[in-house]
Amino acid sequence: MWTLVKYITIIIWVVLFSYLREAFGVSKNIYYIIIGFPLLLGGVLLLDYLFEKKIKT
Repeated sequence: MWTLVKYITIIIWVVLFSYLREAFGVSKNIYYIIIGFPLLLGGVLLLDYLFEKKIKT
């Protein structure tokens, strides 16, 4: 059950991040790769860490 919720939450985070990038008009250039991609990856890893902690308890 928690793994399904974890994957749904990660998908929502990625979609929301992509939507906000389009809404604010950030173009895909070198700044997006340097700043945006690590933020996206860091968010996914943080969500994964938080859900793993919840699943083990």
